[in-house]
Amino acid sequence: MITQQEKRYKGAGPSVAARRHIGYDRQRKGGDVRMEPILQTKGLVFQDMIHYPDLAFQQGRTTFITGPSGCGKSTLLHLMNASLEPSTGWVFYDGKNIAALDTMALRREVLLIRQAAYLFDQSIRENFAEYHTYRDEPAPG
Repeated sequence: MITQQEKRYKGAGPSVAARRHIGYDRQRKGGDVRMEPILQTKGLVFQDMIHYPDLAFQQGRTTFITGPSGCGKSTLLHLMNASLEPSTGWVFYDGKNIAALDTMALRREVLLIRQAAYLFDQSIRENFAEYHTYRDEPAPG
């Protein structure tokens, strides 16, 4: 079932696959389960032309941003890592407004992968594992 909000934004910018499944990171605090997004947008507008729905991304999940060419997918990613500034609205990383964060530190946390990605002649899983090997990190399961 498509919600009214999903209908409102259809065609107005990129859509987010599995919209009902993105959103919140579960953390235990004092025995309670608390839901917090790792990356979130509110009232985000770029150059008064691209109006984004409010989004919340869960840590540890894969999210696909889809839409036709020119609808603002790449722009959204640039807004999320502070490569671009919005006309209005906010982007929050781990509950903090990214406008108040050190942009270089933020970009080490919120990576932007270009559309012309360079991949090894391997599976996607093996490419992710290779990436994490170069960063001396364990690949996510």
